[in-house]
Amino acid sequence: AESWGVHDPKDVSAGYSSGSGLATKSLLVSGVYGTIDDPEKVVDAMFAAIKSDSEKSSSSSDGKLVGSPQQFTPTGFKNGVMKCQAIETTESGKSMKMPFCIWGDHSTLTYVLSYDVATLAAGKSKSMDEAAELTAKVRNDVRVKA
Repeated sequence: AESWGVHDPKDVSAGYSSGSGLATKSLLVSGVYGTIDDPEKVVDAMFAAIKSDSEKSSSSSDGKLVGSPQQFTPTGFKNGVMKCQAIETTESGKSMKMPFCIWGDHSTLTYVLSYDVATLAAGKSKSMDEAAELTAKVRNDVRVKA
């Protein structure tokens, strides 16, 4: 993250899961906090790094980015940059796409990925707008005053 423009980055990540089997729902949050001069630059750099890593992987279960990142400004999201993109994975021969979002502001760079196993098994996923709204909610819930 330092090479992308995050000064003095500190890693933070969390994963949450509920249910089991097809009823499993998961939320993954991972990123860094520090000082960021250009939030859009670091968001773009994180997408580029994820894309580069996914292209190097030989496993289809690791996921490949589909399309390009799109900028979103959901209700309640202020003073930052958020972009979302789809990631496609293959499990047991079945292809699944799901959106994930990255937000950056002057102190935080984080991605949020949420999925529901039953929805994915049915060949569906959240919309980009739903993913962006959830990301804004997570951001608002985790931010603390310095």
